[in-house]
Amino acid sequence: MNLHYFKVKRYQLQQLEFLAYWVVLLLSLSAISSQLNTGIVSKGKQDVESRPYEAGKEFSLSYIILFFRVSLLSRAFAYAIDFIIAGIRFDSFLPAWLVFHHFGVFIMHATKAFYLTPRTLKDIALFTVASQSSHNTWTKSISPTIYWGNVSIGILAIWYIHSMHSTNNIASQGFFYGGLFASLGVILLALEKFSGFKLKLLSRSPNQFHVKKTQ
Repeated sequence: MNLHYFKVKRYQLQQLEFLAYWVVLLLSLSAISSQLNTGIVSKGKQDVESRPYEAGKEFSLSYIILFFRVSLLSRAFAYAIDFIIAGIRFDSFLPAWLVFHHFGVFIMHATKAFYLTPRTLKDIALFTVASQSSHNTWTKSISPTIYWGNVSIGILAIWYIHSMHSTNNIASQGFFYGGLFASLGVILLALEKFSGFKLKLLSRSPNQFHVKKTQ
């Protein structure tokens, strides 16, 4: 299989997703600014974060939610490419950070898009911040500082989002555990990058599952 082909396609898809989430983020921030400037929030002394989004105003909530849900499919496709690339590159070994991160992010995306649907401008903005950071790998070629800074912001956004969920909600618990997996993946990636510690998972058949540590 052509590893370069998959890398190019993954790179292009990630940039497209990154751009799309930033468009949504800028639209949501623009809507927040518009509400503040027109006094929608200030007149009632309400915090913009708790005000429900009003359909037909700055942008349509239904379209944003549809984008969040459809982008779950493109995320699944992108992650499949990542696993193919890793399998080819590491001879069936998968970096543990990749497995934990992708599994966790996918769970969070699914629960947020379908069960914990954003209903306020703050919800939309925070979820977009968290999501765009997971499509951030391509920025490594520009600046490692930008990459790791964006990853850190994304992790903070994840846990801030979770703090707004009900702890008695099954979906919020799923989001919580997804956040744990994703955070563990980021920690393992940081250890691999800065200390040389590598944890790899090997699965050559449905009946085999091994762990390999290298340092």
